[in-house]
Amino acid sequence: MATLSSGLFGEIATYLPGGRVPGVRFSDDGVHVHIVVTAAGVQDLPGVAGAVHEAVRSVLLVVPDEARFDAPASGPTTPVVVHVDDVEATGQPGGAEVPEDGTRKDES
Repeated sequence: MATLSSGLFGEIATYLPGGRVPGVRFSDDGVHVHIVVTAAGVQDLPGVAGAVHEAVRSVLLVVPDEARFDAPASGPTTPVVVHVDDVEATGQPGGAEVPEDGTRKDES
C-alpha cells in the first residue's frame, strides 16, 4: 500500500481526538478504508487488501467507541471494506522512487 485515499474531493475521512484521518470512513454498514497501492502491490491486490483489512480489524478491537466522534457503534463484528482507489506507478506521488527499505524521502 502506498497511502490512504481521501477521495476526489477529500470527502472520505473520519475524525478522531488526534484529528482528521483521511481515507477512513465509518458508516452504518461498516468501516470503509480507501487505499492507493504501489505498482508492486498490484501483483497481490488480495494480499494487500487483506493486510489492510486485518490492520483495521485489530484497531477496532482496541479503540473505544466514545473515541470516534462520527462513528456508529462498532466493534469486533463491524464489517471492514477495503477499496482500492488507485495505483501509483512508482510508489510515490510525483514519480519519485521508493527506496527498498520502504521509507519515503519525506519521512523522518
